[in-house]
Amino acid sequence: MGFDELFRQAVRSGLGDTLGEEALAAFLYHSHLDLNKAEPNDIHKSLLAIFREDGTKILEMIIVKRLFEKVGLRRPNDESFEAMVNQSRQVYERNNSKVKSGK
Repeated sequence: MGFDELFRQAVRSGLGDTLGEEALAAFLYHSHLDLNKAEPNDIHKSLLAIFREDGTKILEMIIVKRLFEKVGLRRPNDESFEAMVNQSRQVYERNNSKVKSGK
C-alpha cells in the first residue's frame, strides 16, 4: 500500500468516525471532492468552505493524527495541514525505502 492510500484511509476514517458516514458522504457530495484524486490542499479548501476555520482545524488535526499513527509519528504539531501531510509522506517514504533496501 502506498502513501496516497494511507492518506485516503486517514481522511475517510477521521472524517467518517467524527462526522458519521452519512455526513461524510454529504460533505463529499457537496464539495465535489473525489478522495481518490484529492490533494491535501483540495481537502483543506473543501473543509474550509463548509466547516469554516475552527471546524477545519479540528477535522484536519483528527485526519493528521490518524495519518501520523499509520506512519509511526508521535503527534501532530502546529504546522499547516499540507505541511503535516508532507511530513508524514517523508517518514513513510523513508521507512518504506529502508524496508526495500533491507536496512
